[in-house]
Amino acid sequence: MKKRLLILFIIIFSINTYGQKVIHKPDCIYSNISGEIEKVELTEKETILHFHVRKPRGGWIYIPSATYIESSLTNEGRLYVIKGEGVGVAEKYYLSRTAEIRYKLYFPALRKDVKEINYDESNSRGNKFIYKLDVSKNGYSFRSSKWRNMREHLDSKNKSSINNRDKQLGEVKTGKSDGDVFPEDLPKAFFGNWYDKYGTLILITTPEYIVSDFRIRYYRSIQKIGNNKFKIETTANSFEILSLDNENMIIRTDKLSSLKKKPSNNRSEFIKGNWVHKNRISKLTVTDDFFYFYDKTSENTLGSKKKRIDHVAESKSDDVIWYILYNQGEFSIYIANKINGEYVLSPRGQMETKYKKIKK
Repeated sequence: MKKRLLILFIIIFSINTYGQKVIHKPDCIYSNISGEIEKVELTEKETILHFHVRKPRGGWIYIPSATYIESSLTNEGRLYVIKGEGVGVAEKYYLSRTAEIRYKLYFPALRKDVKEINYDESNSRGNKFIYKLDVSKNGYSFRSSKWRNMREHLDSKNKSSINNRDKQLGEVKTGKSDGDVFPEDLPKAFFGNWYDKYGTLILITTPEYIVSDFRIRYYRSIQKIGNNKFKIETTANSFEILSLDNENMIIRTDKLSSLKKKPSNNRSEFIKGNWVHKNRISKLTVTDDFFYFYDKTSENTLGSKKKRIDHVAESKSDDVIWYILYNQGEFSIYIANKINGEYVLSPRGQMETKYKKIKK
């Protein structure tokens, strides 16, 4: 009986392991999309591609309904896009406030024996495609800056054929450093809210992102350089962790900084409630778990759009409260500032958009 239960447990564990398989920064032979695939999720029911695309502000993204993925080996059995998250299918998405966006596309599940896939948007005005995206293992572009620099060098050689490039990439892959790790492999002590000696919030660190200089940064590469010592490169900057324990951390950027960690205040009770725009053109409601947004024409009492509260941090004795929000593959920041004894709530970088709490 025990043997049967053990076999059943192994089978269930194997299914769950496959269902949770995630490929980080997958390699490919060629791509002409304006960005990259950050990760691929493989489950029993679906295949999810996570895109990070950069375009000039004012540009747009369009995902045709005929967009598909297929096995690179057989070039058959096309799997067409089911839905988009962050960017809809067969809908133009305009980049009005930013020059980059993260979104997800959902496809039917791949066969377990598929190692490489092609991606094609099937756009009659000019196809966007990815050739031989490796969905069998994590990519080296994330794990090694040496690999990334070499990859860019190879991509710049227009004279190289796809076959030659495939051979070159195979040779470069042997240069991976054993010190490279993923965000989830960092010590748990690293994740949290970090302050300087004056009580000012300097860093918010999570396995998904880092907040520094008032902006959300995403991991590019992490290298272990010693015991609890790491070199971290983000989408905007890099720094080194020189020492780390549960409450203290010393980092080096252009200077040394000694930081102290404080527990996260996940729920600020006095922020919860209804807020109205200074010009009364819109309002929002803050609850334990969500920000609900709705304009003056919305009849939905819970708002026409909601963003989940992912993280909360306070700075300088509650004078500033940071809210990291998540919606459809994208993180954003709202900040509550105490001005003349009252809080004003604003999205980061949009000081003209101010909300004041409605008093009961």
